[in-house]
Amino acid sequence: TERLTRLSEDLLLLTNDDGAQAEREPVDLAGLSQEVLKQLAPLAAARRVTLVPVSTGSVEAETSPDLLFRCVLNLVDNAIKFSPDGGEVLVAVRRAGDLIELSVTDHGIGIKRADRARIFERFYKADRARMRGGGTGLGLAIARHLVELHGGAIEAESPGEGRGTTFRVRLPALRSPRRTAA
Repeated sequence: TERLTRLSEDLLLLTNDDGAQAEREPVDLAGLSQEVLKQLAPLAAARRVTLVPVSTGSVEAETSPDLLFRCVLNLVDNAIKFSPDGGEVLVAVRRAGDLIELSVTDHGIGIKRADRARIFERFYKADRARMRGGGTGLGLAIARHLVELHGGAIEAESPGEGRGTTFRVRLPALRSPRRTAA
């Protein structure tokens, strides 16, 4: 029942542009990624994968926190699934001029060059035989959809089979960071 509910929610998310009207607020992506890592820590531990956060401090974007959380969750979950036992997943957040770059890097099976153009398509799975933990083939399509709703871009880099993958999300940075009360 839970799996069908998640599948229904995923399909609704991809077919609705409700996210475009979602309430947006300043969100620290370093803090958001830490929350994602905390939520996925049991899954990573069960697969003996180490989650490594890398941040250059607070970096904010004007986003829907729930939707962006879902995007980062999908990327990190995917990286865990494709990592070997004893591997690690690096989640880095940094400001790059007017953009915030969030990257999720694994040292797993990599992506064949022929599959890279299609991995963000709905229901596409590059290689079902090498994947641990199943999946619907919607996670990366959802990630792309959510990033684009926020005016950003997503890309995948892989040096080749067996050499890992890095997903890079670039979002517009918040022009003037929030001020905290003294």
